[in-house]
Amino acid sequence: MKITVQMLNLFQQSKEILTLQGGGTLTIGTIDSLASYYLPSLIQTIREKYPTLTIRLQPDCEASIIEKVKEGEFDIGLLLENKPSDPVLQWRKIREEPLVLIASPDHPLSTLPIINLDQLYDLEWIMTEASCNYRIMLEKVLREQSVPYKIGLELGNPEAIKRCLMSGSGISLLPRMVVHEEILREELVVLPFIHPEIRLDLQMVLHPKKWISHSLKDFMEMLR
Repeated sequence: MKITVQMLNLFQQSKEILTLQGGGTLTIGTIDSLASYYLPSLIQTIREKYPTLTIRLQPDCEASIIEKVKEGEFDIGLLLENKPSDPVLQWRKIREEPLVLIASPDHPLSTLPIINLDQLYDLEWIMTEASCNYRIMLEKVLREQSVPYKIGLELGNPEAIKRCLMSGSGISLLPRMVVHEEILREELVVLPFIHPEIRLDLQMVLHPKKWISHSLKDFMEMLR
């Protein structure tokens, strides 16, 4: 694996030299929500600075992103994690990304000033896929506190989850960035619920021996 990373780094260096320190390829591994709601404006900015740069945005699951960063296939990974899951890699926290409990404006819980775990008893949820880390986090808390729940729908696409929430009666847990526009338009509401064990940070992850190109360095600065 070490030799593979070194060879990939040499290849990237040679490509950047040939393109006058500005071109080459930048491969970003990330999850769907970040690819759709966080990265587009940043990618546009870096493309304006490096017009010959080829950017590959590769949505994937968390475990696969971490493995591909380790193998050198991804230059950088962007994840929502509450703690580094692989100590071999370099983890840099960008910010906390709030997780919000959301529902349609006419949901019965939307009128409450505060929501406790016991008020989630036996409610219907629209869940993300089973491998999603914030779903795993949520279900762990519900089970530990003996709060029964029903999964009405399981969807892997955030847009589909939002559509179902707007037309149905379920609730869901999503990163705030995913529902920002719908909240502003009052199509969805944030339910007044917080829990100390349900939180995530936006983090970038790198191989410790990764060669940092000019474009990657500038992209990392934009993230910060």
